[in-house]
Amino acid sequence: MKRAKLSAHTVNGRQDSAQPAGRFRQVALAAALASIMAGPAQAAFVTTGNVISATGITDPANWVPSTIGFVGNTADGRLTIDAGSAGKGELRIGRTTGVTGTLTVDGAGSTYTTGNITAGGDQGSGASGNGGTGIVNLTHGGSVITNVATFGGYPNSTGILNVTTGGHFVGTVVLGGNSGNTSTSATGIATVDGVGSSITGTTATTVGNSGTGLLKITHGGSIANTGGTIGAIAGSTGLVSVDGTGSSWTTTAASTSALNVGFRGNGTLQITSSGSVASYIGRMGRFAGSSGHVMLDGPGSSWSVGAGGLFIGGGSPTATGITSNSLITVTDGAALSVQADAQLAVSAGSEGTTLVNGAGSAWTSTGVLRIGSAGTGRASVTDGGTVAANSITVNGSSLLTVDLGTGSAVTATGGEGLANDGTIRLVAGAGTANGSYAPISAATWTGAGTVQALGGVYDPTTHTVGVSTAAAGTAGVEKTIDLSTTQRLLITDTASGQAVGASFQAASAPTDLGLTASLMGGSQLNSLQGLLDPDKAILSAWNFSATGYAQGDPTYLSLEVGPGQRFLDLAVWHFNGATWDKYANTDLAYENGFASFAVTGFSGYAVSGVAPVPVPAAAWLFGSALAGLAGFTRRKGGPVSM
Repeated sequence: MKRAKLSAHTVNGRQDSAQPAGRFRQVALAAALASIMAGPAQAAFVTTGNVISATGITDPANWVPSTIGFVGNTADGRLTIDAGSAGKGELRIGRTTGVTGTLTVDGAGSTYTTGNITAGGDQGSGASGNGGTGIVNLTHGGSVITNVATFGGYPNSTGILNVTTGGHFVGTVVLGGNSGNTSTSATGIATVDGVGSSITGTTATTVGNSGTGLLKITHGGSIANTGGTIGAIAGSTGLVSVDGTGSSWTTTAASTSALNVGFRGNGTLQITSSGSVASYIGRMGRFAGSSGHVMLDGPGSSWSVGAGGLFIGGGSPTATGITSNSLITVTDGAALSVQADAQLAVSAGSEGTTLVNGAGSAWTSTGVLRIGSAGTGRASVTDGGTVAANSITVNGSSLLTVDLGTGSAVTATGGEGLANDGTIRLVAGAGTANGSYAPISAATWTGAGTVQALGGVYDPTTHTVGVSTAAAGTAGVEKTIDLSTTQRLLITDTASGQAVGASFQAASAPTDLGLTASLMGGSQLNSLQGLLDPDKAILSAWNFSATGYAQGDPTYLSLEVGPGQRFLDLAVWHFNGATWDKYANTDLAYENGFASFAVTGFSGYAVSGVAPVPVPAAAWLFGSALAGLAGFTRRKGGPVSM
């Protein structure tokens, strides 16, 4: 549309400007005429670069539902639909190697309706099947309605979906590899950001089908569908982050609606800063070789599992050869609720671990909590965390750990109570006051399992632990205690003032145990520092040796690391005299400036955490949760504490 133009005029033979009032009237009149001539806003299809259909139609306004349209076929291309326009036709976006295609649907009423979308790669006629980058942007109420959209469907391709500022996606989303592709090099990324931004569908969302999938739901964005799989095929990796108040992923209550975190691949689900997830069934590390990690962190963060139940490690108690590994952490006031049974290590050969840490952190189940069904389960409740279920069972190879003096509690609310055929470990760290503690409440206690009290004496009649006063020692000097009267030591380095505690099981008769603890230094610390991330530091490191100690007996160490650390930022390391490894403890606690964990042998141990110099806030917010989970993942290869 041509713009109206005002010009100077001639007065008395000279060129002069209009008087201010007259010029204002001219401008206003021109604007009014332009508005009348323009009429209502026109629907728009704006193309840039290579946008064409399979039959050669270059104007998307003329595409029909059966059209196969290319946005970025042999060269980069862009298609923008706005002003209430309605596009149609199947889409291939960023089809070939080195090409980027972008579809943007912007504004309320603007839509694109299609059978299927492939963003990133293609294997149709004329396509390489490799490479290519496809991007879909849905903004300001713009929407896409489709059957299936695959983002990063083929080897070395990347697909990106951005649903922001109230955009809507309706259909099935697959991130990182399509259903017929087993390549691990495909990458799919999706972001659902802001209140009113949404993905909805009548089928499940897959994050990491055969390749890598990343999904972020932030600032009140939402997904509502029938379920999801994070890490679908062997070799795949999927990561989902649900972060912020109002951010949610909700699946329907149908009996087939499951959220799988690690189906045959590796899946991670992070729920932080009051984000929420709800599913009828929850499954983690379902088949052999898979792993599932779920992290709930912060007040208001929640995962609600319905009547289908929660299965952590394996799919069925009768299945064999399921060597999966799964971990769920509930920290800093987050909540996990299950309206049915919850099982750790469901299948033989599987491992399932849960850590409930911090005041306000809670796991509740209306059914049975099985710590180890056919596999090996480990549950740790520390620093004021709570677990409550109708009944609780611990199988023969499994372990339940509860720390003392922090408000941590485990409750069997129903008449069936607690059945222990494995090991229950009640631990008193260096910061625990002496006195009597009863952290487990159950109407009945049954089973042939053992109860270990580290740092005190267990009374099997009252199920209480009397915590002893810690004996004081000096670093570098052996301190001997009689385990029949004293079960705790607190050793202090006189030069630095740093302390370390050790808690042991009581002996029924006089039994001397001598412990020597010395601060590490020099090359030992240098070699460990080289393994840490740049924002991490060694907080405490000690060498230990003991006399009168039986190798394999559990000891609860408490290394002083100072205040201000976050549980998920802490990592425990083991030194075997030559090299360092992440220590696969499953009972880490952080209270009163001490990081505590159980060991079954003495050598060198260290704890790392956030470096004293703060990193930029944005980097911490993005990386701290991932770093914590990565730490737990890497511990799988280190020595295991039981």
